Amino acid sequence: PVVHPAAFVSPTAVIEAGTVVMARAVVGTRARISQLAIVNTGAIVEHDNGIGAAAHVAPGVSLAGNVQVGERALVGVGSAVRPGIRIGADAVVGAGSAVVADVPAGTTVAGVPARPLVRRAPAGR
Repeated sequence: PVVHPAAFVSPTAVIEAGTVVMARAVVGTRARISQLAIVNTGAIVEHDNGIGAAAHVAPGVSLAGNVQVGERALVGVGSAVRPGIRIGADAVVGAGSAVVADVPAGTTVAGVPARPLVRRAPAGR
C-alpha cells in the first residue's frame, strides 16, 4: 500500500496491497481497506468500515461507523454516509450526496437524501 505521511491510520486498521491512502485521509479503528482501493484526500473512513477491492472513496467523503462499500463502487466527492449503510458492488454515489439507506449493487444514487437516478431515453426516441 501507499499511505501518504499526512494520513491518519489507526494501528488496528488493515490496509491491503495496492491500496492508496492520500493526504489528510483518516482510517479509523478496525477499518479494512481492500486491494487496489483508493481513500482520497481528506476522506474519513470511520471505525469498522470495509472498503471493497478497487473501490474509490473520493476527496472529502465522510463514512460514519460500520459502513460497507462494495467492490468497484464509487462514493463521490463530498458525500456523507450514515452509520451501518451498505453500498453494493459497482454502485455510484453522486457528488455531495447524503446516503441514509442502503444502495443496491450497480445502482447510481445522488441527492440529499440520496435516491436512485432514473435514466431517461434521449430526446426523439
